[in-house]
Amino acid sequence: MVAGTARGQDREPSRDDPSERNFLLRPTRTNREPSPPSTYDPSDEAPPPDAAPPPVAPRPEPKPGAPAPTESPSSPDDIVIKANGRVRLELGYDSNVFRAERGASGDGFFHGYGEAQVLVTFPEERELFASVSGEGLYYFKDPIANETYASTFVDYYHPLSPIFDVDVQNTFEYSAQNLLDDNGDLLPRAKFDAYDEEARATLIAHLGPRVSLELSGGGRFKSFEDNPGLPSLSYWEARGSAGIRYKVWTDGRLKVRYVFRERQYTDLPANLRDGTSVAGDPKLELQRHQIVTTFSQRAELFGMRFVAQLGYYVTYNKDTFQNDRSYMEHSVSAHLEWWPIATWTAFDFDVRGGDRSFLVRRTLVRTDPRFGTALEQSYCEITISAWQRLLGPPTRGPDGDFTSAERGLCLALVGDVSWYLYHSTDIRSSYGRFVVELGLEASF
Repeated sequence: MVAGTARGQDREPSRDDPSERNFLLRPTRTNREPSPPSTYDPSDEAPPPDAAPPPVAPRPEPKPGAPAPTESPSSPDDIVIKANGRVRLELGYDSNVFRAERGASGDGFFHGYGEAQVLVTFPEERELFASVSGEGLYYFKDPIANETYASTFVDYYHPLSPIFDVDVQNTFEYSAQNLLDDNGDLLPRAKFDAYDEEARATLIAHLGPRVSLELSGGGRFKSFEDNPGLPSLSYWEARGSAGIRYKVWTDGRLKVRYVFRERQYTDLPANLRDGTSVAGDPKLELQRHQIVTTFSQRAELFGMRFVAQLGYYVTYNKDTFQNDRSYMEHSVSAHLEWWPIATWTAFDFDVRGGDRSFLVRRTLVRTDPRFGTALEQSYCEITISAWQRLLGPPTRGPDGDFTSAERGLCLALVGDVSWYLYHSTDIRSSYGRFVVELGLEASF
């Protein structure tokens, strides 16, 4: 079975931090300006081994060459409406479609992505944001590897006082995948069609111009379509988080956040310590503790624009039955955005890597002479992206502000090159992969 040598990705809702909104539209509160986003979202999920972010990052910061959001003129006390959208179409090549250790199969593919967003600003600095997006990845020779995603997101931000703010958000997503890696387990099945609903509320306390605290809680339900003869992967999840943000210096921000999640599967049984299951096992229950540390900095030097972000994640995933799926993971990420020609040319550089060590699980193939060693997974991903405006109005206004813009359609040439390396102590699991894409992006 081709999926038996594959590693897929369980993509999680990406709106983890209401004050780090990765939108084309930015919040208007300059005294509480968020840190710059990266090309991958700061998710509360430890990235699975081949969790490559989609070539088009959901909700990146607007490119200076893209047109500005349409905005209705108003006084400070009126309602202001901003809207924006974009469509990206690319052709690409994947050197190892099924992530095989041997006999890799390459294939070309078509990648399409589109999104539309609206931001409504009310008096007293209240904000309502809504977005809808869709994405498809279609292989020419191996349609079994196709993926489809659709997402809606609504966020309401309300200042309660000069110190306290509240943020409420809801995400609903649909995904269709053939390959899935869940908690370090490869789960080959006929399909992975799923609906994902998550609601979250956050209380923000501002302790001065440099420091803010955040306390968040929410719930989630992910429903997978049934596969005949196999247990359902659907689950309920409760989560809570607490974080502190510190403005180190101008446009430099440090944030540390603790995230706790408890997930209960509705049908998937928990395994014994050797990875096997027996009749009557309790349903799988996981508790995840994670520390997320990020530092971001933006700057403009010699007419060029730079955005940098560094991240360090520590995750402990606990299987409450017999620790079969318990692991410790350390991962790092780095993102650099460089505009050598303002409003015209941009390059993005991304590196992500990590190591996941299971506490009790051993290598799973008993005929392997290495059987009995601890299961360990490590991964590294490098991505280089380019954006070149071809036509359309620039968005840098006469005052030099990237948000002061002309309106109109902007057309850009886009490209991505990615390398993936994955290693596991389990045999027939390690692989390398190369992906390249080239296409056009229209922003309006």
